Amino acid sequence: KQSNITYFTEPTKEVGNVEYFNNLQKWNFFEKNSDKFNQDFWVTNQFGIIRDLTKDSLWSKHGKDLWKSEERENRKYIGMYELVAAQMKDSVKNEIKRKDSIVGATIFIPFYESLLKKYPLEFSKYAFNYKNIIIISPSERNVFISPVMITDSKGEKTLRFFVTSSDASQIYEWTYFVPKVLKPDDWHFGSDVVDLLSTVTEWNFSFETLDDPKFWNEYVLLKNNGTYMYLKEIHYQ
Repeated sequence: KQSNITYFTEPTKEVGNVEYFNNLQKWNFFEKNSDKFNQDFWVTNQFGIIRDLTKDSLWSKHGKDLWKSEERENRKYIGMYELVAAQMKDSVKNEIKRKDSIVGATIFIPFYESLLKKYPLEFSKYAFNYKNIIIISPSERNVFISPVMITDSKGEKTLRFFVTSSDASQIYEWTYFVPKVLKPDDWHFGSDVVDLLSTVTEWNFSFETLDDPKFWNEYVLLKNNGTYMYLKEIHYQ
């Protein structure tokens, strides 16, 4: 792993040998208090295996706070080498970013542009998290939420959420939350999004997907007599 490469410059070869020897000790290359090779070297430190933290004797103590995020992130990779899992995570992350950029560019951006033209008083400007449009979806990618800051013709800014399915046949506004008014000089888009969602699910920007069936089924896609409870159809074309 690139981050584990060690570079150092020493005045003599002997001093360099000591430095490298100390690194070997740090990496569990030797058995404890011995110069014999440690057979566990290949499953520890740089060659560590993803453990099932729920099986750890300290899970009851640390599972609900210190280890919670780590366990969730590694759940699919238990038993794999950490190096392999890291590569797989990067591949998944990059693929999600690629797909999200397509959803943003082909669905939500044209949608927001249409709102500006059709409803100029309510939608005079839109903005995201400074750089990129945010897409929140489950692993199945059958539904997408886009949080966005909308500015009206009077300059009032509100945080709102828009929803569509994978076929993008219709776009809705998610109305479970009353649009949050953002103060001109005191708003933080990312934390505002996380703070609202934290009242109904566990999610933040470190999660690639939001895989909480209860959230999607009860707070987003819930229906009553065939009508969505929290989705308002938007006519924008």
